[in-house]
Amino acid sequence: MVRDARPRLLADLLGPTFPGHPDEEAFDICPGLRYISSFTLVIQRGWLPGRSGEKGELDVGRAAWSRVTFELPREWVFGSKFLIAGVDIGGTQCSVSLAEVSGAQFQLIARRQFATKVKRGPEATLAEVEERLAALLSDVELPAVIGVSCGGPLDATNGVIQSPPNLPGWDDIAISSRFEKSFGRPCALENDANASASAEWAFGAGRGCRDLVFLTFGTGLGAGLILNGSPYGGSGGLAGEVGHWRIGRDVGPARYGKSGSFEAFCSGNGIVEWYRELSGQDAQEGISALVVANRARDGDPVATEVFAQAADRLGRGVALLVDALAPQVVVIGGIYVYANDLLRDGAERALLAEAHPQLVAGCRVLPAELGALLGSYASCCVALRSLVDRQRDASDGSQSALMVS
Repeated sequence: MVRDARPRLLADLLGPTFPGHPDEEAFDICPGLRYISSFTLVIQRGWLPGRSGEKGELDVGRAAWSRVTFELPREWVFGSKFLIAGVDIGGTQCSVSLAEVSGAQFQLIARRQFATKVKRGPEATLAEVEERLAALLSDVELPAVIGVSCGGPLDATNGVIQSPPNLPGWDDIAISSRFEKSFGRPCALENDANASASAEWAFGAGRGCRDLVFLTFGTGLGAGLILNGSPYGGSGGLAGEVGHWRIGRDVGPARYGKSGSFEAFCSGNGIVEWYRELSGQDAQEGISALVVANRARDGDPVATEVFAQAADRLGRGVALLVDALAPQVVVIGGIYVYANDLLRDGAERALLAEAHPQLVAGCRVLPAELGALLGSYASCCVALRSLVDRQRDASDGSQSALMVS
């Protein structure tokens, strides 16, 4: 069984205008979607809705659902109480977050989100990140560690962002050392796909499983891997760069120097470029994947074709991942969540047609569960993972719980 059989969420009940958890692209078109996404997460978790922050931002510092406590995976149980901070940097939005860890408990306690505005360049964006994070930390103790999630490529070991395609001009940005200097605390960097995989494994759709693949399906496309309960980064931490796979005919938008790539079919930028190419509306302004999705729901034949094509290629790509890795769960974020009605059936047909029957029978394909808060949980998971790794390296093996000084 590959389809999610969970009860319908509040957003489903509101009809196709609000189809599930939106990603940040949706918020630019309709800011009210941010609150629908929050309600969706609330209903899915059985939480009560909270209040929002100032216009254009999300502040969960005093929201009712920010007081929900998660049980940490047993591998992440700590023996003390402390704070961690998270910074999520995306091509559309950034967020800064603060969470409290107490033994086996995790609680997101504050969050601020704002537009990246990539045209202003990395220095202006990072200065705003530092300003926003400093404001969160102004009246609390310093966090044990700061976790940063960002699109790759990047050098996680040395904390350097290396020219992500969704962040033009972000060339060799030594972000970990910068934040360590600014805040006087350790800082860890991780690819956003790997960080999101950890978040959905720990707190979201992959809870309780040992083997998980996460596909971003946002502005770009990448994969994060959790294998045997641990993140798998491969040589240089670069595993999961599936967006460059050639998964279709050598036509259409080019990604990674070639047409037919997985990312060209299954990403926000790819969907928009395919729509413009097939419709002949190259110069049309205000087109986004959300706009194309709604046009498909309204019967636009070109938009319908673009999403049918994306669904087929998504299923084929997932089939390759299932055959190679035999995961228990494949979690798909971004556009798959808010356009699940347009993508699910076509992707399922392609997956069943292409994947090994025994392997696909043992795998569930689910939309990401953490919704608009995924970036916060992902960046906090980078911090948690770094603490676990650091304490494990220092441990003599006799501790039953990890201690944070």
